[in-house]
Amino acid sequence: MITLLIAATAITGGIIAYGIYQFGLVGQTEKSEPVETTPNIQKVAALGRLEPEAEVISLFAPLALDGDRIAKILVKEGDRVKAGQVVAILDARDRLQTAVLQAQQQVRVAQAKLAQVQAGAKAGEIQAQQASVERLQAQSQGDRTAQQEAIFRIEAQWEGDRIAQEATIKKLEAELKNAEAEYQRYQQLYSQGAVG
Repeated sequence: MITLLIAATAITGGIIAYGIYQFGLVGQTEKSEPVETTPNIQKVAALGRLEPEAEVISLFAPLALDGDRIAKILVKEGDRVKAGQVVAILDARDRLQTAVLQAQQQVRVAQAKLAQVQAGAKAGEIQAQQASVERLQAQSQGDRTAQQEAIFRIEAQWEGDRIAQEATIKKLEAELKNAEAEYQRYQQLYSQGAVG
């Protein structure tokens, strides 16, 4: 029993020592490896103005571009510029170019529709519309005929039911008359003493 207790204590001590050793290695590997961090890139935005050497010319963007920033400057300080030369590109350039392309496409579509209207309808289109109208008229006539047939069928069925009911009533009335006649005959026989 003592031997078993000593063996269990030795095994437990070995497990604890191994755990402490492993924990120490993990702490050392974490400390020895340098942690790489990505540098935090900060953006700087500032308002500015372009100023020529000789005289000041006010440059400004239309109100639709209010708040846009310069994405790229195409000239350097001291460069000579010509009339109509692009000196800078704004952030909204791509968005505005896309809007212009879409507007041009819409104009082309509208012009095509206008040309189509001005040219008038073609003979083939008119015939197709007439065929469509004739088909709808035939369908309407067929529906009307089917509804009239249904009405006639229901009226005939109703008439047949009415005749059958009248026949049933006449039969029951005849049976009632026969029963009344039979009753009176029995009453006469009873009063005469023939039936007791």
